[in-house]
Amino acid sequence: MNGTGDDQYANHSATINGAIPTTDRYGRDSSAYYFDGQDDYLKLSNLQALKFAEYSYSVWVQAEPVSYKSYMPIISIGGANGDQGLYVANNYYGQSGFTGYGWTNCSNPQVAYSASTGTAENDNWHHVLYTRSSTEGKVYVDGVLITTTSIPSNCPPHYATAQESAVIGMRFNQTKYFKGKLDELKIFNYALGADEVLAVYENSSTIGACYLDVETEESLSYSSGVLTSNTATKTTASFLKLIVPGDLCKLPYDPRSDLGNLGLLGLSVNLNSFGTDSESYVGLGFKQQDGDYYLELGRTAVHIYKNKEIIYTAQNKTQIGDRIELGLDQEKVHFYKNGLEIGEPQVLTSADEGFFYTGLIGNATAIDRIRVRTICEDPDPSPNTGATTYNCADFVAGLPYYELKEELDGGYVSVTDDSLRIRFDQDYELLAGEQLSYKIYAWNRQLADTGTIDLTRGTNWLTLPLTAASLSANKYYILEVEGNQGIDYFLRFRIE
Repeated sequence: MNGTGDDQYANHSATINGAIPTTDRYGRDSSAYYFDGQDDYLKLSNLQALKFAEYSYSVWVQAEPVSYKSYMPIISIGGANGDQGLYVANNYYGQSGFTGYGWTNCSNPQVAYSASTGTAENDNWHHVLYTRSSTEGKVYVDGVLITTTSIPSNCPPHYATAQESAVIGMRFNQTKYFKGKLDELKIFNYALGADEVLAVYENSSTIGACYLDVETEESLSYSSGVLTSNTATKTTASFLKLIVPGDLCKLPYDPRSDLGNLGLLGLSVNLNSFGTDSESYVGLGFKQQDGDYYLELGRTAVHIYKNKEIIYTAQNKTQIGDRIELGLDQEKVHFYKNGLEIGEPQVLTSADEGFFYTGLIGNATAIDRIRVRTICEDPDPSPNTGATTYNCADFVAGLPYYELKEELDGGYVSVTDDSLRIRFDQDYELLAGEQLSYKIYAWNRQLADTGTIDLTRGTNWLTLPLTAASLSANKYYILEVEGNQGIDYFLRFRIE
């Protein structure tokens, strides 16, 4: 609920009636809706498409006090003597707290079943999720199962057509209204299991998410938060911010964090599309000068690489919407899919600084919700959630992390007499007197030198003096040079 009634994932947008945009549980403006308890509500579109035989309703709630022996509806789908929904009550017919309910079609008149948490809620934010299967109704609060009620298997949900409606913040017949804030309503067409409920809770409780404006190269495009590959070959984008693992502060596990039980620092993306190629992959990596750790997921397989060598592979079914993450602590790199760790964490071989990057393979392969999260040095509990305060560094996209090679256009390189000697194949031999423009980057993509290469050479050799570049010994560098066909080539070399 980010200031509009638009559905972010499907086609069930809402018409806003009186409810006004307000701050969410993290204090972000226009990121939730406030309902005044008198006549405010949201009306959902596509009512018929929301009538499920099994379902789950998920929502973040900050409810104001409920009058004694009354209730405030959160969602209602159906009509007179036949709706499904969720409300918060205060001793309403013996029910208090968050209550999921639903009329059934097992007798005449229809019978309603409900599951209630049993405690009148305070005005703090809570994540509430009600699941209705063919035999049970369950209410979860903040990812924890609170109550279960049995439902006869011959009693499917009943959706009455008289006065029917699908509304948020109001009962279908406009007799009761909700007072307080609501955010992130999600409706599922089946009853979620306990692990899925926890994943929804953790995934929707991101604290301090950074949404990046990613500057990209021609083989990638970035629009409306979606990063898309425009080529079948591997293409990457990396983030300019350098990270020193030893500088990370240690914090206890916080279930509200994105990254499983890690919660220190991480890169997180969602799979938006696998594109048009059968061999399509999406990956996340952490790159140091002498270490490269990379998680790659395809349609049916997952791989983990360390320094470009596969160290883990398994069968995997990756689906659109899956959340893929790389987590970093002071000593290890962790890999996650939908909050579950994949493979073994990899021990960092050095404490050197590094950077995050993401890789895409396949035309139209795309990711969205690109987030990089850091944590403050002196975390304070949030007064609204009790959770740790997360900070977002100002991450800026840097140069792409290329799959560098020791050869340049089929040639090779050596460093002698403070000069870089590059040998071209005959097909790329240039005429004497010509020049090539070049740039030299440090391993972390910082520009170290730029200029032109004069063709002082032997047969097929170019000689590039390095004295003026002031390059450091025992460090890797990247040479970018434009070949005679207008194509940029990249070469890694090391100063001894």
